[in-house]
Amino acid sequence: MRHSRRYSAYSRSHRTPIAPSELLRAPNLARCSPVWRVFLSHTSELRELPPDRSFVTAAEMAVMRAGHAVVDMAYFASRDCAPQDSCRMMLLRADVLVAIVGDRYGTVVDDRSCTEYEFDTATDLGLTRLVFLVDSHTSFLPPADQSAVDRGRQVRFRSRLLTAGITLTWVTSPAELELSLYQALMELVLHVRCGCRLR
Repeated sequence: MRHSRRYSAYSRSHRTPIAPSELLRAPNLARCSPVWRVFLSHTSELRELPPDRSFVTAAEMAVMRAGHAVVDMAYFASRDCAPQDSCRMMLLRADVLVAIVGDRYGTVVDDRSCTEYEFDTATDLGLTRLVFLVDSHTSFLPPADQSAVDRGRQVRFRSRLLTAGITLTWVTSPAELELSLYQALMELVLHVRCGCRLR
């Protein structure tokens, strides 16, 4: 069963999405909301492709438009500890995890891809998780160049996300990702202002 292409929801419960018209009636929300640290989880090709404006660039623009701060492994300083330890430390400081998941499995850490490790760690920490699946048939990415083993791992990870108890958003382009993520963050601001907590 394919999940919602329109809304991202939050790991705490299945709330009724806020209509776009409500967001348009509250244009100053980004300026009056708290600044959250938004951890972007993704594989490396999503930062590079498409060349003119990548998926990650679009996600960063959405986070900044919503008035929040981007946290990304690409900006990590050198540290005398294992990558997964650095990742966990940054997630401990984050407020929201945004996972952008394509067809490529990526670098493996502790028998899992970095993206899968980050999702599992965010789940353990009780972070709000916003998950965006890049459609396998998108014209903005080439087919993933990876082994059959990694291809199978990514299929299982994507399938696991579909049954993780959260509402996913499917995207096909960077522009669609930017709009969907911005809307999800603004919806989240409204929910917090209504008394809901991020954690």
